Amino acid sequence: MTCPAGFQHRFDAKTIPCDDISCEKTPYDTCCVSEALCLGYNCPSPNWNLRPDAGSVWCNGWKCSEVDKTVCCEEVALCDTLDCPSPLLLRGNAASLSCATTVCSSADVETCCIEAGTCAAHYTCPSAYLLRSNADEIKCKTDNCTYDEFEHCCILKNFCSTMTCPVDMVLRQQADLLTCNGYQCGETDVHTCCEGRGKCATVDCPHNLRQKEDDAVIFCENSTCSEGDIPTCCESQDSCMDYTCPMGYGLRDDAAHITCGIYSCRETGFAHCCSPLDSCELFSCPKYTVEKTGIKLSELYCTGSQCVSVCCDEKATCSNFPCPEHYVKKPDNYTLCSNTSCSVVDVEECCSPDDRCTSVSCPAGKAWRHNAADLTCGDHLCGDEDAAHCCVEANSCLSHTCPYGLAHHANDTSEQSLCHSSPCTEADDYQCCGIAASCSTFMCPDGFSQRSHANSIFCSGIECDFDKDLHVCCSDARTCAGFDCQSNVSGYILRYDAPEHVCSGANCSVACCVLETSCDGYACPAGYGRLATDYRSYCEGRCTDDDVDKCCAEEGRCPSFECPANFVPKPGYADLHCHDLHCDMTDIYACCNERASCSTFNCPNGSYPLNKTGLLCAGHECNEDVDAHRCCTQRAHCSTGDFLCPPGTVEAVGKDGYCSGVNCTDSDIYTCCRTRATCGELDCGSGRRHTSSANSTLCLSYHCEFVHDSDTCCEEV
Repeated sequence: MTCPAGFQHRFDAKTIPCDDISCEKTPYDTCCVSEALCLGYNCPSPNWNLRPDAGSVWCNGWKCSEVDKTVCCEEVALCDTLDCPSPLLLRGNAASLSCATTVCSSADVETCCIEAGTCAAHYTCPSAYLLRSNADEIKCKTDNCTYDEFEHCCILKNFCSTMTCPVDMVLRQQADLLTCNGYQCGETDVHTCCEGRGKCATVDCPHNLRQKEDDAVIFCENSTCSEGDIPTCCESQDSCMDYTCPMGYGLRDDAAHITCGIYSCRETGFAHCCSPLDSCELFSCPKYTVEKTGIKLSELYCTGSQCVSVCCDEKATCSNFPCPEHYVKKPDNYTLCSNTSCSVVDVEECCSPDDRCTSVSCPAGKAWRHNAADLTCGDHLCGDEDAAHCCVEANSCLSHTCPYGLAHHANDTSEQSLCHSSPCTEADDYQCCGIAASCSTFMCPDGFSQRSHANSIFCSGIECDFDKDLHVCCSDARTCAGFDCQSNVSGYILRYDAPEHVCSGANCSVACCVLETSCDGYACPAGYGRLATDYRSYCEGRCTDDDVDKCCAEEGRCPSFECPANFVPKPGYADLHCHDLHCDMTDIYACCNERASCSTFNCPNGSYPLNKTGLLCAGHECNEDVDAHRCCTQRAHCSTGDFLCPPGTVEAVGKDGYCSGVNCTDSDIYTCCRTRATCGELDCGSGRRHTSSANSTLCLSYHCEFVHDSDTCCEEV
């Protein structure tokens, strides 16, 4: 339709139907309005709408123009003024979206609000973190997680140091700093965490050794083979291991390392390769072992330090023992079972009922009460809140009596080492004590000889003490010192350690004398031991100091000893010496320090200790940067979750705001909430007084304020 002069189309003319097809018979006022009426004004988009009464409002001139915007139109509200109903959130661009009218209402929900996205769909975690396992259920705090803190959606990855590599691989260097792709390291992380071990085929064996036949499939300890892998990769060309000792004698402990040089081992004589054997029937197994079963001990023979492995089997520890239902593992996973494998008879040794105090991790400086195994925590499972009920001041290890075969650690001269319970019990044997030195390490002086079976007799300490252990380890006897070898056996000389060897009658020729060209007649200097793998055991003539490299080798060093899982190498580990040519478990405290327990670690603000027994820090002392994720877990914040302060209380202000556990519970009321004050605490001021119910009427907060509470608490006098 064409509007007549002085009129214009209505602003919504395109939506108004005519009375006929050509609109010629339709009254003009159906489609047209006066040019001076607001009804014909087209308000600017998107934030302005025509006034509801625009048909009766006139513009300022004979025709509406831009200057009439505020006369004809009203500004609509923006979406960021709308409170979206739960569980919807404002759209990310709500500040630029318009509602339908000047006030946003429920009619604008679809325009302004959107369902919250999930972490899985919208959030990318930073390095060393990955999405939580339930990320597809965790709602974003905004429509697309843009402003969320990463802890809301992400969790720290596991470190490669927890990975068990395949047999042909080892952990990469700095595995503690490398992270796996998931919550736990698995097969997909092998090449991230591990690298191939070197093969013996790359090792150059010393001149008197040869490579083992299967060297192509024998692996070195690390990714690159080194001198420390020679015992694994090489074997002697001609050693005492090929010699058959006569009845009552067995190969020496170091027979594999004794070579026969230019002689055949058969020609050097049995004294060169053999030593008298002890019967296992007469050997007393140490406390941490049990006698072998399934064979007559009288038919087993051994010599020296071999006796423990020949006659005895190590007892299993509780570390791999699965506690039955309603029991929990005791804190010390290295408590010994009664036999070579743990069984149901070891339940009481390895486990404790989880409603008893022995399931509580006592804080630093505290230990279980002496009857903790019989104390319960009432009608609930024990937790950290029961520490005062279950724990007392810990006793020092100095008050504990170590059993035979064990002795106080060398550094237990202060109150720093504490028992697990108070007073100390047998369960503290391996907390407070180490393996005592055996008399086989004690050097008896002139006029004394080492007692028989000295390897099963133990000194009073980790190391033998001359004054305390002389008569324990030695007896008065004739030694080889002074025996005349030349007169009794032609071509033989007195052995280098003759004062330590006891003999009688014809036995002295065998016990005291060695071939004059044998290294057994040469005394190694300090810091050296007898006959390492690389050296021959015979000199070209009588041995002198020029032959030290042929007869002796440096004592073993700690790098050849692998510290157990609950220990870490001592500082300066590479330069520390073992007690013999070859390191073994008796050198554990010479080479290693025990890892600190998480019970000594103070968790940082916002976290609390993991309630798991036996957790250890990465090193000898706990470190917040390294051990926080090992020992602690994140505490919930009062502002998270569905926690609401109960009636009569308000949200606390000025506290740290963290609940006691992963989730906030009713027990956190006194952390997260404060009791509202009563009107009786308010000063009503001049001309006013408290209402009659002032002492039972509550103010808005935990302290009354005149501005907010005077109308509730006070009345005119």
